[in-house]
Amino acid sequence: MLLAKEKEQQYIASNYRNRYTDYRYEMYQRIYEPGYYVTNTKYFWESNLYNLKTKQLLYSVQTESFNPDDAETLAHQYGKLIIQNMMKKRILGIKKSVD
Repeated sequence: MLLAKEKEQQYIASNYRNRYTDYRYEMYQRIYEPGYYVTNTKYFWESNLYNLKTKQLLYSVQTESFNPDDAETLAHQYGKLIIQNMMKKRILGIKKSVD
């Protein structure tokens, strides 16, 4: 289940160097050299698995994804990760790996 979707803008300086950059040059660059903005999208997901006979919660996980290429790819990758995690925690008795 999709819990939330957030968009945030981030400013990227044009010629950002590294952490050893001279402080004065870095401040000049941030003020006078144009950069650009990017929009990042985060999706927050929750999955639960119940025993249908007892209605007992067997497994619950919340995850976050960041800038997915498309919804279909995201859903496929998310499903694979959930199944792999359930297998690792021995929630599912499946012996084959998920591709």
